[in-house]
Amino acid sequence: MSGPNKAIYVLLSGGVDSSVAFHYMSKKHSPIYAVPIFVDRRTPGYSTQRAYDRELEASKAVLDQLKNTEPISQLQIPMKWYGVAKEKMKDILPYGRNSLLLSAAASFAAIDMRLRDFRGEGIISGGFTKDDGADCSTEFLRYFREAVVSGLNPDILPERRLTLEGPFSEWTKSEIVRYAGNENLDQLLLMAWSCYEALPNGLHCGKCSGCIKRKAAFKKAGIKDVTYAN
Repeated sequence: MSGPNKAIYVLLSGGVDSSVAFHYMSKKHSPIYAVPIFVDRRTPGYSTQRAYDRELEASKAVLDQLKNTEPISQLQIPMKWYGVAKEKMKDILPYGRNSLLLSAAASFAAIDMRLRDFRGEGIISGGFTKDDGADCSTEFLRYFREAVVSGLNPDILPERRLTLEGPFSEWTKSEIVRYAGNENLDQLLLMAWSCYEALPNGLHCGKCSGCIKRKAAFKKAGIKDVTYAN
């Protein structure tokens, strides 16, 4: 599709990777509008609720820092099955999560473009890195892009179309942190939330897998992080 009209739809979790991805995609494409998407997986009554609450707070703080004018769009998909599982096995991960989040984002983006009467290209994105699971890999993202092209675009062409970009799928988390430092995004890095436990004092616990990955990335990137309780 020719023409300069572009919009971006970025999955935002309030974490380092997705927050920096929002900045990166906005800078790369200079879109007509940039829509932050927060997939609300909060499940009242389960321990995962606290972390999701904190992720939403961090997402809003990051958007304020980036001076983004589009309101955050919240898609509600309570992952109760993960909340139940985490009560039984504390260190279990939300396997296949990005398959679910990207599907929701693609449907939302197609509908949103139609409601806005936007004619152009919508680009779905997020902070997918090579340090994370198989559903963050370049291969997976390529297959998902093909699924969008074949399973969704025929319904919205020719006026509009969707595609997918994973700008960090070949990057490590430390490379993302280093890039953010070079872009003078120090305050954004401090606002970004990585902890799965969400301590009452508002600091990272420093012990969960999210915190461990964050610590290692900041250390390797040579950037100080003062967001830990210990």
